[in-house]
Amino acid sequence: VNNLSVFPNPFSNTTLISFDATENGKYISRMVNIMGQEVFSQPIDVIAGRNSTEIENTGFAKGVYFFTLSNGKKSVIRRIVIN
Repeated sequence: VNNLSVFPNPFSNTTLISFDATENGKYISRMVNIMGQEVFSQPIDVIAGRNSTEIENTGFAKGVYFFTLSNGKKSVIRRIVIN
């Protein structure tokens, strides 16, 4: 995974996660709060090239979270703020 971006960040309602993948596969996107508790997890079918997925605020508390995108071999983490 390359060029992972989160926009907008901070966000209130939705945010768009965009990234480049080097190969097709099943990836897992997940978000944890600062206590390390998982609050969101979703599998993503990824194609080689540019991909994107959206996260909707379905009642997350305001605060700092950590978003992880993993293909089982490597993971990329980004800090997300919900306001």
